[in-house]
Amino acid sequence: TNQFINLYEILKYFESKNYIVQQLNKIRSGHLRGSLEDLLANFNTFQKETIFFSALLWDICQSDYAWLLETNEPELDFVDAFINKEDCYITLPITNRNSAMAFLGQLTIADLLSAYHHLHTRGGQDTNGRAAGEGLLVIDELIKFANPQLVDLLRAARNLGVAVCYTNQTPMELENPELGLPRGFLDELADQTNMVACFNLSSDESIQRVVNRFGIDQATVDAAASAASGDAAAPQRTIQIDANLVKNLDVGQCVMYVRHPRTIAYLKTGYFHFKELMPYIRPESEEPVSD
Repeated sequence: TNQFINLYEILKYFESKNYIVQQLNKIRSGHLRGSLEDLLANFNTFQKETIFFSALLWDICQSDYAWLLETNEPELDFVDAFINKEDCYITLPITNRNSAMAFLGQLTIADLLSAYHHLHTRGGQDTNGRAAGEGLLVIDELIKFANPQLVDLLRAARNLGVAVCYTNQTPMELENPELGLPRGFLDELADQTNMVACFNLSSDESIQRVVNRFGIDQATVDAAASAASGDAAAPQRTIQIDANLVKNLDVGQCVMYVRHPRTIAYLKTGYFHFKELMPYIRPESEEPVSD
């Protein structure tokens, strides 16, 4: 019929002979008409042989994310969008214990990972030879998309030259056992993260985890300040990275921690932005990730 078809319509072919008869009048292809006529002639046998598949299809159509399947829009091609430097925004109306939305979030991360692997293995080009440049991936509300593949996505993005920025309310959200994340996931995530911007945290556990992740004593901070100024006699900064500092941050205040080069700063501003991406410098001890 040269029209988009959804899963509900496909299900009708498995459930109703009358629906198939109605479609016969709309189909011009002789080969397809012949196939449907054969289907009608053997419909009872067809239903018996496909009962398991049709039951699964029915379950999908009754699920709480079935409304997402009612669309006439073609699928989103992440490779094509990346090559053409298009902006894509994907959001999920996820709530606690909404397994359907969490599953779709995992599918999104998996599709992105597949696209990045595809481009990387082809030397940054798609199947048509179009070259990819630097990119930016922003994952807002990370908890909506969190799954074990996220760490692999960060590695693949770095190999491809894609800067990834992700946000979350508190790291302890990712400790929720309902997410099914492996033990040590937060540590793996942090190991792949070069920069942390920490705003006010209310949970003592979250505060302590952030402070431990910074892991910088005052001597290191003072040495970094002096080296950055080029003056050995430069006045030392008095930043103390402890629980009280993080806990008492007000709106517009932020602790910025950068692993490479190892830097820490205390920002007092209601708005800040980066004029250009900060390049990632691979430590000599770190081995490149192989696909």
